[in-house]
Amino acid sequence: MSASEFVLKNHLHIKLWTQSSPILPFTDILPPSSYYKYTIVLELFQPRGGRFLYGLLGAEVDINLKNSEIILNLTKHDLENHLFQSNFLNELDEVKYGLPVEYIIDLKNFILETSNSMRFNHLYKIKFFSAYSDVGSNIRVFKFLALLILKYIQNNVLTLDYINQTQEFLDQNI
Repeated sequence: MSASEFVLKNHLHIKLWTQSSPILPFTDILPPSSYYKYTIVLELFQPRGGRFLYGLLGAEVDINLKNSEIILNLTKHDLENHLFQSNFLNELDEVKYGLPVEYIIDLKNFILETSNSMRFNHLYKIKFFSAYSDVGSNIRVFKFLALLILKYIQNNVLTLDYINQTQEFLDQNI
């Protein structure tokens, strides 16, 4: 499994996986020859003094559908209380699959509003999945990652310029 890692201003670390995933049950991804289905996963870590920000958000995207749909099933019961191994956190905190229940409605509304404002040219079925840290995660981290994922879906690429511009969203809202 290969990942690209970026270190941006303010020590923001982002790992990007496309067509592979560090998180279960999305480790068996379709081969890149599958034109209509792909996966993107972003993991964020940013030290902030004695604290840190952390989040992982991924999306399985299917563009071969007649109807669009966004599925935000981020609390998979078969993965509850299972730990996710993140190289970023090592001994700082435990990372768990899913997302705290109190984030789900807010994140889903944000994703729906943002995707509507971006006016996607295609119909997509997007299934999101995640991992979080009790100490370093908050809703704004996941909104930031969702923004980057939606931009990737829209353009089939994620540039460093866009990540740097979007980082202002993270800095202003935390």
